[in-house]
Parts: sequence; structure tokens; C-alpha cells
Amino acid sequence: MHQADSNAIKNPPSAETPSAAGVYSIYEIRRRSDGRRYVGVTQRPLELRKRLHIYCARRRTQVPRPGGLGEAILRAERSGLSAAVEFEITLLETCTTPLEARRLEALWIERLKTRVPNGFNLQPGGATLGGPGNARPITLGPVGQAPQVFQSIMSALAATNATREANGEKALRLPAVYARLQAGHAQRAAFGLTQRLDLRRKRAEPFRYRGRTHVSLHTVSSRKNIPIDTLRSRLHRARLAGIANADIGFDRRLPGSPRRNDAGTGRLPPLSLPHPKDAEAPPVSAAEFARLTGIPKATVTHRFNRVLAGDFGDPAALTRQQILNILIQKTERRIVIALPVPDGRVLHGGVRELIRHLFSQPRLLAVRHERLGPSAIRARLRKLPRWPLPAAAGDISWAFGFNPSRG
Repeated sequence: MHQADSNAIKNPPSAETPSAAGVYSIYEIRRRSDGRRYVGVTQRPLELRKRLHIYCARRRTQVPRPGGLGEAILRAERSGLSAAVEFEITLLETCTTPLEARRLEALWIERLKTRVPNGFNLQPGGATLGGPGNARPITLGPVGQAPQVFQSIMSALAATNATREANGEKALRLPAVYARLQAGHAQRAAFGLTQRLDLRRKRAEPFRYRGRTHVSLHTVSSRKNIPIDTLRSRLHRARLAGIANADIGFDRRLPGSPRRNDAGTGRLPPLSLPHPKDAEAPPVSAAEFARLTGIPKATVTHRFNRVLAGDFGDPAALTRQQILNILIQKTERRIVIALPVPDGRVLHGGVRELIRHLFSQPRLLAVRHERLGPSAIRARLRKLPRWPLPAAAGDISWAFGFNPSRG
């Protein structure tokens, strides 16, 4: 994409720049390569209108309709052409009334035969006056005053902004008004004439908090002084549990609140571990055991759950000291292997340390038959028969890339 075109995406042309007041321009956009045309109508300067066509073709969220101008622009740019150069815009005629502009647009489309497939017009024209801003009349007026009929959103916004600027208020932007109307705001609210709710914070499905129904987590968060992430988490956990119309005013993890799949209430009872330092003391929780021993709580919980699962024999038959040994003593998880290397040595150690040693020795790397990385070495080791049980020296050598084949 050309640099100038790339900058246009970051700094899109203003959609609010008008041309001469009350003047409608009927224009054509022609593709230089084959002469196919598009006819439209606008109140903006022609070059700005062309830039907006290009900008919208790139930025629209949906795929452009087949045969239209947007699709042609995208195809040109994908083939390496500059849309600003490949497409040229020309003024055909001007007028001063919306009715005449619609009539002339349809007339020029018919005269130049620009309907698909001969051109890029998908409609016969004469309906929208160049986009959603002119698609329909708008009846608008401040509360308590007689409403006024405007021919387009753009003309209604121009009148609204004139009043706002006279009152020292900031002018509204056209894209913001479009967005509010599309989001479902009333016309008065979209144009800033009445107070509007922030519909971005309104949930599609209402929820309950302490028995009352709400539609905004932000509102509940600010009124109850509860972090919004906490409320989101509660609502998410309730949905995962399949609880319909959950009341997020209560923490489901606390006693008395329903748990997943209706399996009792509250959290599971805390794990009861033997006191690590006092045989006469009552059992302690995993968190307290971790505090007394300095072992991470996650490690303590994992090891004790293995005890309860019977990985070390019948849990009821284990003595207090045996359980403590399992919980406190570090488990050797290294897989120690023997790696023969071409200089006649046999290296012994864990997989990780041997890999580190190998890649720190350029001479060893140079004599390998295959240039395998750490991940590839681990993958080959996992493919060995009966791994992680002891493997043959030839298999280990093959996994590290020293032998072209096993054995």
C-alpha cells in the first residue's frame, strides 16, 4: 500500500467538511484501467468525497458487496495499485434542492449506464443522497419547542451545532451522532437535546443484586463500592454453573450460597493437614501449612491431594510422619539419562541440564549429524519406547542428533 494511502487510514478525511452551502454535486468516479464508472451525489468537495470512498472501502467491517465500488477499490489496492490514482472523480452537474439532486443522480446513472455489471452502481439512485446522513428526513427540536423537519441527518446536525456554538457549547461530531442512532438512542438524545444513558454499559441480559434487578454492572459497582471485576467474576461463575437468574450480591463461594451442579453449598471444606511442627496440635489448613513450612500453597495442595487420591497407598494407613515426608520433602522429578558423545565420554544428568550443556559446547554441536533444537530433542525422547524409563544409549544418542538412526 502506498505511503499516502497508509496515512489516510491513520488520519481519515473529515466526514463533516461541507461544500458550498445548499449545493449538491452529482459526480462520477471512473476507473482508469477500463473506464467503468460510479455516479453519486454529495455536498462535500469532490476530492474529499473520493477519499471517503477509499477510506470506507478499507475500513468497513463487512465484505464489500460484489460488483460495487468498494470491492473495486480493494481489488485495485490488493493488486499493488494506488486507489487515489486508479480512480478519478469528475463533476457532472450541480443543483440546490434535495429533490432535484435525487432526480439528477438517477438520470445520470441511467444516461451513463453505470449500473452493475456495466458500472459500479448497485442501485438506480435517487434515494439516499450520498449515504446514511441523507437517507431520510429528521424531525427534531428542543423540548417545549415546535419540531422542525430536516432533509438529512447532516442538515439537522448543522442546525443543532449552530445553536450549540451560539450557547458556548461544544459542537457534536457526525460519526458520534451516527453511532448513537445506530445504538438505539432516541433522536433528541442522539443530538444532545436531552440527557442520554450510556448504552455501552447496558447488559443485554439483566442480572440481580440483593434481590433487585439491574442492567448495568458499572452502576452497581459505583453505588455499592464493589470492584466491577468482582461483579463480573461472580456473574461469570454463575453462568458457568448453569444457575439461571443468579443473584451476584452473594459470593457463591461462601457458606450458604449454591455451588456448581447443585453439589452442596459454599466452598468445599478446607483440607486438614497434620501440623508440621507440633504433633499435639490440631490439623491445619493448606494455607497455614504453607506459612509454617515456606512451601508454596499450590505445591502443598497438590501433594496432599495426591495423598488423598491414594498415589502413595491407602491414605488411612499412612502415619503422620509419612504424610509429612510426602508434603515436605522435595520430589526428584528429573529424568536422569546417559548420553554418549563422539569423543568417547558418557554424559550423565537430567534432560534439561544435558541440553543446556550441549548447546554451550560448539565442538559437540559441530559433530552432530542432525541440527536439532531443544524442543525437537525433547520430542524425540518422548517417542522412545517405554519413556521415561531408562533407554538404550543408541536411542539417547539418536534423540540428541548424534546418530542418524537408532541402535
